[in-house]
Parts: sequence; C-alpha cells; structure tokens
Amino acid sequence: MILLGNSHVHPFKGRFRIGDATVRTRWIGAVKVSWFAKGHPSAAVVERIFHEERERTFLLMGFHDFTRMAEECAVDAGAFERWTLAYRDTFRRLNATSHLGWCLTPLKNFSKSLDDEAFFKTVFGFLAFMKDWCAREGIPVVDPITHYYAAGQQPARDWFLPDGYHLKAAATEIYREALACHADGELRSSVTPERKRYFPVDSEPASFAELVCAEVGIEDFVVPSSEEEFERKATEVMNCFPAAFGDVEVDARVQMLEKLDAPGGRAYVHKQDGFTFDAGPTIITLPHLLEELFTLCGQRMQDHVDLRPMSPFYRIRFDDGTHFDYSNDEASM
Repeated sequence: MILLGNSHVHPFKGRFRIGDATVRTRWIGAVKVSWFAKGHPSAAVVERIFHEERERTFLLMGFHDFTRMAEECAVDAGAFERWTLAYRDTFRRLNATSHLGWCLTPLKNFSKSLDDEAFFKTVFGFLAFMKDWCAREGIPVVDPITHYYAAGQQPARDWFLPDGYHLKAAATEIYREALACHADGELRSSVTPERKRYFPVDSEPASFAELVCAEVGIEDFVVPSSEEEFERKATEVMNCFPAAFGDVEVDARVQMLEKLDAPGGRAYVHKQDGFTFDAGPTIITLPHLLEELFTLCGQRMQDHVDLRPMSPFYRIRFDDGTHFDYSNDEASM
C-alpha cells in the first residue's frame, strides 16, 4: 500500500505496517487537479507512479483545490460540473490499473470572500457527489473527516498541529480501520511516542528541510524541538543546495551557497559595460507553456518561432573525464 500526495502524507510515514512491510508514503507537493491537464511535473510524477506500481495507492488530493472550487461555485453555476468532471476524468485515468484510492484529509477555508458556512456547504456537497461516483466506479474513498469537524465545520483541535489543519502523527490512527479494508493483510500500527516538535507559525507540518531529506533518503534528520535548533538544522540542510534561481522560500533563515557571484544557475546573467547577457536557459523543456502564451495573445507560436528538438539536451562532464548525456529517451540514458 502507498499513500501519495500533498504534505498531509507526512504524519503517516512509518506509521502503519502490513506484515513485515511498512506502508509507503510519497510526498509529491501541492497536487491540484488542474495540473493533470496542464502537464505539471508533480502530476507527471503521480501518473508515473500509478503506471509503474501495482499496489493499492491512495491519493491525498483536494486540500489545495477546495478553496478555489468553493469561490468559483459561489459566482458561477457551471463551476460545480466543471470541477466534478475534472476530478472524474483524472480519477478514471489514474484508475486504469484499478488500484486508485482517494484519501481525504482535513479541510481549511482559506477564502477571503466566503465564510465557513458557505465554504463547507459547497465542499461537503462536492465530496458527497464524488464519493457516490467513486463507489460506482469501484474507487475506495477513505473519509474520516467526520472525526475532525463538529457540526460540520469546526476542527477538533487536539488532533492537529498548531496550524489547525495538519495532523499529529497519533491522529492518523483514525485512518487505520478504513485503510485496513483495502490492505493485502493485517494493517498494524507502528506506534512511537511523539517528541516535542517545533514548527514556525503558519508553517507546513514538516519544514522544507525535513521533507527534502525524506525524499533524498537522509534518515537522520530529526525535527527540532526549539526555534533555535530549527533554524540551525534548516540551515545545515539548505547548505547542501545551490542557490539556483534564488527564489527558494523556507520557514527559516538560511545560508545559500553559490560558486558564482550571483544566483541563477543555468539562468545566470552576465553584466558588463552596462549590458546584460543572458546565459541561459540553454534548452526549453516545456514548449507547451510558450504555446499557451502565444495563444493568449491570439497568435500561433509556429508562425513566429522555429523550435527544433535536440538530442541530447545537454552533456554533463565529470572531473574524471566521463560524461552523461541527458535526453528525453529513458532507454538510452
């Protein structure tokens, strides 16, 4: 079994076991349904996992969609149908291998135009429609939301981290019974005492540094228990990454390391004698984004720009004289 999706997967990490195997988790990012139609990298990762894996895979998606959906439904009578259609189309595609599950997580009204009553009325209506549709399609839905909200609105605070919508690890236990119905064996809890954990106000449940470490396999990163320890550890981890485009936002003061005199990486620019020379990017990997820009201006990109495929995209040379050719041909790589 795999739990896949937004940052709500984090408290599930290492929490459940089936036999000798730990239920796997994979943090993808703020997965939104619109990204599947736009070819967003996060959506591409989700689709690849569903294509490659044959285990029951529960997708944690919806949290980052619901505020926009509720706002659009409040002013557009056709919005509800568009949103349900987008979810149905996405779920059908992901369920082509018949192992999709949908795992619902706590709700939060971030709207500046809708009060809680209007927000929850729309979202619960959408969830009721989608759960009924999923039942007909054979897609299991894990929905313990009723455990969180009294009178359909207010979260039960003792389940949550200070931000009010991300779960404490112990609160994931209420998911166990529902998930167990879809496990290939007995689903057991791996309960460990929760230590004191510090998170900055309005932060994600795990810092950017902790999530990055989990993804790249650094297992010894421990969530800090104080503000001072948090900033020190976040700095230590972020020191491992180049400045790149210089637009990284994290919940701590960090020290960015860059070998050049300014951030940018392949998008670096040289300035000399009052002129600016663009050093990159050297390739265009998402031409459809440029096509969208031309379309918005009422033009066709091919009438103005001649894009030609390159293979390889570029060559990476190492100090020992070896090299690696990067292309879109996975077999050759």
